[in-house]
Amino acid sequence: MRRGLFGVAGAGGRAAAVGNSRTIRLKEGTHEPCVIWSAVVGDGDSRMAAAWRMAIAHLLSQQKKAFLEFRAMRKSFEDARKRRRDAHKQAIDIWGGLAQESPKGPVLQRFVCTQTAGDRLAAILEENPRGLLVAREEFNGWFASFLRARVTTGGRDPSLWLEMHRAGSFYFERTCGDRGVSFIPRAAGSLAAMLRRES
Repeated sequence: MRRGLFGVAGAGGRAAAVGNSRTIRLKEGTHEPCVIWSAVVGDGDSRMAAAWRMAIAHLLSQQKKAFLEFRAMRKSFEDARKRRRDAHKQAIDIWGGLAQESPKGPVLQRFVCTQTAGDRLAAILEENPRGLLVAREEFNGWFASFLRARVTTGGRDPSLWLEMHRAGSFYFERTCGDRGVSFIPRAAGSLAAMLRRES
């Protein structure tokens, strides 16, 4: 049973590892992305949780490694920016003003995330065009939110998720924050979830 649960939960992780790097051409003009939504449905016992965690363990280890590398690059970037800012200040004092564009900082490579809000996913996918895995151990609340009267609040718009399921174009506008608009030509979001049966 545990092997079966591992296979179901791991399908989304394997699809996310491929992401946008490959597509299948079923026929001329028809391409199918490597996006899989998988869910383990059960009573939420320890075997179910252990199989689910084992299925995404490799992606989590890769994510931890990417985060440590990002943290080191971020520190180097901040040090370099401070030196640049000090040099720029001296140049302003000498020349009376210079316009220089600040370099863009390093980007955290994402393999897996737990975000389910459309605006956050848009920002993450914009920086990771290959795609990623949305993995949540508790998905009942997210799933139930689509059954409510107003499903477009908090980024829970079903149309955004449908676009991710087919690796379609993801366009999201924000009313606040530094990013006004996000556009991802191929928003590939695979899914690995645990859904607990209601007693």
